Amino acid sequence: MYKINSIRIHNKISPLFAGIVALLISLLVLSGSVLAWGPSDRVTFTKSSPASYVTFNSITDQTPYGDERNFMVVREAGTNNKYTDEVAVEGGKEYEVYVHFHNNASLSLNASGQGIATNTRLRINQDSIIKANSNLRITGIISADNAIPKEVWDETFLTSKEDVAVRYVPDSATIHSLGAVNGQKLPNDLFGASGTLLGYDSLNGKLPGCNEFSGYVTYRLKVDKPSFTVSKTVRLDGAKEWVETVKAEPGQKVNFLIEYDNIGSMEQKSTIVRDKLPANVQYVAGTTKLKNANNPTATIVADGITTSGIQIGSYAPGANALMSFSAIMPAKEKLNCGTNKIRNIVEILTDNGNKSDGAEITIDVECKPQECKPGIPEGDERCSDVAAPVELPSTGPAQTALVLASLTGVASLVVYEVQKRRKARLAFASHIAGPTLGLLDDGLDDDDNPHKLYVRRDDKNSNTDTHTDDPNNNPFSGGEGQ
Repeated sequence: MYKINSIRIHNKISPLFAGIVALLISLLVLSGSVLAWGPSDRVTFTKSSPASYVTFNSITDQTPYGDERNFMVVREAGTNNKYTDEVAVEGGKEYEVYVHFHNNASLSLNASGQGIATNTRLRINQDSIIKANSNLRITGIISADNAIPKEVWDETFLTSKEDVAVRYVPDSATIHSLGAVNGQKLPNDLFGASGTLLGYDSLNGKLPGCNEFSGYVTYRLKVDKPSFTVSKTVRLDGAKEWVETVKAEPGQKVNFLIEYDNIGSMEQKSTIVRDKLPANVQYVAGTTKLKNANNPTATIVADGITTSGIQIGSYAPGANALMSFSAIMPAKEKLNCGTNKIRNIVEILTDNGNKSDGAEITIDVECKPQECKPGIPEGDERCSDVAAPVELPSTGPAQTALVLASLTGVASLVVYEVQKRRKARLAFASHIAGPTLGLLDDGLDDDDNPHKLYVRRDDKNSNTDTHTDDPNNNPFSGGEGQ
């Protein structure tokens, strides 16, 4: 807030007190900002002591208005609320701005023309957007070619807790006066760079001095709250019911429905619908349809909704539109095993902001076990490279008899071979030693080597010498006994 609410000074209050009040107001302006009215240094007057030249809105005790420097106020239209310097607005409502004008020149100056203002104009400067928790400043400027100062101004404010748009209600600007101009509509020039002409007998810019020639202008502002909704639903191709979530199969065709509703108090122009398909979801060309007031039976429109988007036109408050299109879900090999959740998002873009919504498709894919080898799941004992042990034969009675018979045969062969080798060694020893040497024992140890005992005999076998297998006493070494 930039200025204090107006203080009305009735004609019983002295000019001195009025001046003191005005000074206090100027000192209380918040944050050191400029005064809500100006010029702040212009000369002021009273009802009993009017100006001796053309000047506007400088009397501080005007009946019943009070201090004319605070000449612009506002209130909710169609109510008996008091006009104030600031009002909190709501979307969808209208507000009335009041601008007082008064040439403060003395009545006695009108006959000579010295007190008549020429080219008197009113100009309004204002923005059209109020951001949330901020205000919109409206400035009213009154000017005349022969006025001192040439122009004076005042301000009023609209505040809002949310984003709103403020627009002039066409043909609402009206001049009120005791003259012939009373009730006339003012042109849209009121908001132009030069403003619009005021007057008394006509809107010619001529305005005599004195209170009886004063007047005021009112006009209305509509506060628009741009608002809309968007919803996204889905169904399997061929189904009838639209839902927010659906279960589909890999590669299955589904349909999407988009609904846009303008629930605000202002028209939304150049509305754009853009859909963002997830990865591996394929748009079906030629399936986008639009249904609105201009297309009540739904019309196929150009593709592009899933790329740059489609502009679907302008929508007045309360209007809506429906759009639909088809898409193919990802193939099985493009999905993960288990549950896949695919969310499709649509976005509505407007000059007043964007909104989005989504629908979800669930696709289940069976998870097959991982295989260490073809046909063998991981964790199976067959995954090991170590060969499994061969199963031992069973040991029943018949098998036992067969094993014993086999072992007996093997033993017989071993005995036969040992005996055969023994005889061969005895024959060999006899042949080498002659009649004086005989092998008392075959001397075979476990390694089948002759080493244990040999005997030497005389021709008459009269004496017997026993020898061990000491290498130094070997009978074949050529030692004693030869």
